[in-house]
Amino acid sequence: RAMELLKIYKGSGINERLAKVSEQMCIGELEQLDKLNTEFSEEAYFRMIEKKTALFIEAAAFTGAVAGGCSPEVVKAMEIYGYNIGVAFQIKDDILDFTGSEKFGKSIGQDERKGLATLPKIIGLEAAQKQVEAYSEKAINALDTIKNGTSKKAFIEMAKQLENREI
Repeated sequence: RAMELLKIYKGSGINERLAKVSEQMCIGELEQLDKLNTEFSEEAYFRMIEKKTALFIEAAAFTGAVAGGCSPEVVKAMEIYGYNIGVAFQIKDDILDFTGSEKFGKSIGQDERKGLATLPKIIGLEAAQKQVEAYSEKAINALDTIKNGTSKKAFIEMAKQLENREI
């Protein structure tokens, strides 16, 4: 039903973006399943989370900006913001699999029990947290071209809260 409702955005690029990101998410999931219980490089991890998470959040930011009638410059800024927030979110999610509480919503250590390679396992918790902070900062910097206001402030705050998220 949701896809049917999107017909009002025909020609805007929204439908095409959602179809493409859906395909990439499925490919990312299949690649992850194929790599269960194997050694994973940092580069391979980032390729996987790009498909599984970053492109999805990027698409959400893109579609929101396009549907909201934003200028091409704002749409591009939001895409960059969304991509970087997506990377930061996934890394933080993987950190919380080691350090979170049951309030987190999934059993602690679930990723490792499933045989999933995550960045904290590859480079350590502290280095992974530094990556969260770096990608959050990239997201905030992407907003430089957007005029100050309530929305920009909210996006910046969301990026900062992500760094310290505990659940």
